[in-house]
Amino acid sequence: MVAGDTSSDGGDEAVDGSDGPTFNDPMDTTHLRYFVAVARAGSLSAASAELKVTQPTLSVAVQRLESRLGTTLFHRGRDGMTLTATGRELLLHATDALAVLGRAEERVRALAKEDFGRVVLGCAVELAPTFLPPLFAGFVESFTGIELDLVNGAAAEIVKAVVERRVDFGVVVNPPRLPELAIAVLEAARDEGLDVAADQYPYAAAATTLATIVPPALLGLGVDACVAALGDLDVRDMVRAEIARGISGWENVASDPGWDGIAIAYAASHPDWSGRSLAELGEALEADPMDVAFDALVDDRLDVSIVLHCMSERDIETIMAVPWVAVCTDAEGRRPGHPILDAGKPHPRTYGSTARVLGTYVRERGVLALETAVAKMTSVPAARLGLRDRGVVREGALADLVVFDPDTVADVATYADPARHPEGIEHVIVNGRVAVLDGAETGERAGRLLRRG
Repeated sequence: MVAGDTSSDGGDEAVDGSDGPTFNDPMDTTHLRYFVAVARAGSLSAASAELKVTQPTLSVAVQRLESRLGTTLFHRGRDGMTLTATGRELLLHATDALAVLGRAEERVRALAKEDFGRVVLGCAVELAPTFLPPLFAGFVESFTGIELDLVNGAAAEIVKAVVERRVDFGVVVNPPRLPELAIAVLEAARDEGLDVAADQYPYAAAATTLATIVPPALLGLGVDACVAALGDLDVRDMVRAEIARGISGWENVASDPGWDGIAIAYAASHPDWSGRSLAELGEALEADPMDVAFDALVDDRLDVSIVLHCMSERDIETIMAVPWVAVCTDAEGRRPGHPILDAGKPHPRTYGSTARVLGTYVRERGVLALETAVAKMTSVPAARLGLRDRGVVREGALADLVVFDPDTVADVATYADPARHPEGIEHVIVNGRVAVLDGAETGERAGRLLRRG
């Protein structure tokens, strides 16, 4: 059965510099379509407006074709772009080739409508009386070539059957939330013997780079070209349109969670912006938050870090309870008061992840047992990384130890004031040498590079 049209609109992903085709690959039809559009329009700007893609995307497509063919396809001048002799030859063949592909696509789509095969449908018993009679009547009439098998059961049984791939489609009442379903999928894979693991930090915000708001094809041009493009108001308008429209496979954070949920962690050219959301900065500067973001990316050549408020506390607890999901910080090394390592307002996970698990999720909320939490931040990740004799307390193991008070341990780092070490951790021993004693650093630097095995 054809589940749906999964073809793209010939969008910018095809010319992404990091993941796109190389010149040793077969000629990309999207590049050819872009070339034909530019040739017929006579300029990048006109073709850009027609195709609803950015001018840099078209420029890269043409340049790649020229590099692949080892020739020049256009004469470029103030009055626009005109085809060279080889360009005219390519246009002739490209037009014919795209026409053939178009006819072939139409024929394939026509064949695809003649559905046949076998589909297993899982339906929760609660839905059967109202759902199945009209479904079967319409289905048998519309899809005469498909054999439909039915599996009935409780909603949880149907979900399990879908996860285990015994059922193609499932119709249930009150389906599980995404984290529960994701855990079920991962655990089914682990049960099959696949080497699958995961880790988690205990906060409802992520941290990444502001450059994630830029469409993939524009980022693929490289830093210099991308920065130059973002300084062009026309390109900014194109990017606005792509953000509003969305691109398949692109995590469009400018749309969700939006400018209220994106806070600047550090921008070297604008240190006073640290900790403030783009919506707040836009209001203060009387500017569109998107332009504030573009300005920051141009001023700091894409090197701007952000905190992204985009997750659910309930989902955190659901994942936290899974014993094989390790605890992590997903953060770089930081140090309060350091001229470089204390720049901006980083994510509080940098300082507080482990203490937050022990204080908030073990002591206060009872999401998991203390022993399970300790294992998730010691033996579980050590085993995953292949670190022998670490992450466990036993004779002969390396003495990496943390002495904490389970009644008082707590993270005190916040989004507004993240550079704060947790409370309730009294002593830290690294490779058998005391690095922290009674809550104060001793000056010992016993850490060393760890290798697998």
